[in-house]
Amino acid sequence: MLQSINYRSLPEFAWTINGLSRVSIEKIHESGLDLLKNIGIKVEDNPRALEIFHAGGCIIEQHNDYGIAKIPSGIVEDCLQKAPRHIKVYGRSENSGYEFKLGQVTFTPFGEQIQIIDPKTRKIRTTTQKDVAEITRLCDYFDQVAVVQRMAAALDKPLGTHPVFNAQAMFENTGKHIYIGPVDAEKFRIIADIAAAHAGGREKLAQKPLFTTLTCPTVPFRLEKNCADLIIESALLEGGGFVSSPVPLLSMNTPASLAGALIIVWADILAGLILGQLTRPGTRTFLSNSGTMLDLRFMGSDYGAPEMAMISGAIAKMAQYFKLPSHGSGFHSDSKTVDAQSGYESAMNGVVAAMSGLNIVNGLGALELGYTFDYAKFMLDIDMVDNIKVILGGVDLSHEEMALALIKEKGPGGEFLSSQHTMERMRQLSNPKFFDRRDRKSWLQQELTDIVDKAYAESQMIIQSHNPPDVSSDIRRQVDEIIKKYIKDLG
Repeated sequence: MLQSINYRSLPEFAWTINGLSRVSIEKIHESGLDLLKNIGIKVEDNPRALEIFHAGGCIIEQHNDYGIAKIPSGIVEDCLQKAPRHIKVYGRSENSGYEFKLGQVTFTPFGEQIQIIDPKTRKIRTTTQKDVAEITRLCDYFDQVAVVQRMAAALDKPLGTHPVFNAQAMFENTGKHIYIGPVDAEKFRIIADIAAAHAGGREKLAQKPLFTTLTCPTVPFRLEKNCADLIIESALLEGGGFVSSPVPLLSMNTPASLAGALIIVWADILAGLILGQLTRPGTRTFLSNSGTMLDLRFMGSDYGAPEMAMISGAIAKMAQYFKLPSHGSGFHSDSKTVDAQSGYESAMNGVVAAMSGLNIVNGLGALELGYTFDYAKFMLDIDMVDNIKVILGGVDLSHEEMALALIKEKGPGGEFLSSQHTMERMRQLSNPKFFDRRDRKSWLQQELTDIVDKAYAESQMIIQSHNPPDVSSDIRRQVDEIIKKYIKDLG
């Protein structure tokens, strides 16, 4: 199966969503420049970040425990130019390199869900390191998942240490590049040490970076200490990179209008990019957001809402305008279980995000406002990904595909089932694993008729049978020693 779709290689009638016109993109960008120049970014309890902004030419207004960095438009444009246009990441496997290009789309789970529907009991519980390991192994199996974003939290470990144990489980269970949220600078350094152990040292890690940092600035216009530290540490790590993903919630931390939200989130995205590029020009940076709307009836952040996909799609278009890679949400559902609601919401938002050209579409397996992971939903989302790829592939109008000579040969009432043309192309047509296309009689003759039961069963079979790239006993020992020292130093 193909790992990705590259719009530049698509046939003439490839199907995409334009979303924002050039004029609209420039209007949003100019508004973001205005906000960064005149309002600025509040940098909390982080003199190092303020010094980096100041050294880069920003105007600093110092207050007691924070500073405001006002960023001239020229600095913004300069940093946008310094950010790399083409990014290649690596995993432990020799063939795991993945290059992000304009319009290229891949898929991954959502970030650090804290609950899981147990595949055996079908009851909800808190996530553990074993869950992180098993979901990562499932991601390793599927080519549709080119990079693995941390999808659960090892909450069975000592309080506050779960990012380190997430990293341990993820590196051991996939050969692919991982995206992980260290939370603070201390845990970032421990995770970098773990990555270096797997890479064979810091020099090799710099040549082939195995992980990318995830962090979330506070909307609107705030870089709190840990977020700024993670951006700086990621930039200082040779070969390091980061995703700075603000979380706009329409009606809460942005205006209720999509336009107002986009202006704010664009300024916040740029702020993270600027700090990274001022720290080390050329740092791997993704333009990202994890935003949606706040449903004022229930005061919940609704990740199944169409506004989520619209924000992600808009950021994808903004990123494409500047020829930079993008990352965002697309497969979430607010349903509490795998049902019709989860199917409709995931399909709607997944299609919009992918057809907008978002480079990384996350949300596979995500339920309940992004709090809960479910194996069956993940498997059904993979089926949907395959269908989306068919849509993205568009219509190839080459001479061979139009088959005009064959059509004339068959003539009125002709059949094409036995033709060589059909034999050569029949496996290119959509062929879902779980979405059932049998007639009712055939469907009822199956051992399992329920699509959710099938999905759970298949996920567990893969986890039990799939072997990710092996980790040597020496590397496991190094990682164990790193973590033991970290826990000991915590006291």
